[in-house]
Amino acid sequence: MRTSNPVFQQTAFGSDGRSGLNIPTIGVEAAARPTTMSVRSTALKTLMLLGITISVAALTWNFFMATPSAIMPVWAVSAIGGIACGIIMVKKPATAPVLAPLFAILEGAFVAAFSVAIIAYSP
Repeated sequence: MRTSNPVFQQTAFGSDGRSGLNIPTIGVEAAARPTTMSVRSTALKTLMLLGITISVAALTWNFFMATPSAIMPVWAVSAIGGIACGIIMVKKPATAPVLAPLFAILEGAFVAAFSVAIIAYSP
């Protein structure tokens, strides 16, 4: 698959798309672990990050419905923080294991703040 997205570099995926599926990693030295992503691990990580995003959005939604004055500050901070996390992950992919969950948290807060702002400020 050809892509111009720097996050999806060719070196991240194995040639067969299944690299590392049947290799146990518990008790295996880090050098012996596969360095490519498998389809299974990619799907699991995506579901984990989506779960974080939805959970944070639901909690933040409930918070904003009780405290509407906090919408704009959280909206601005989560937007700027999300953009910063995204840029850092693109420039330094090694930071993704730490920044991806933080990005999911910020994205969930942003989506909730945006949704509540639309409801609060619409006639």
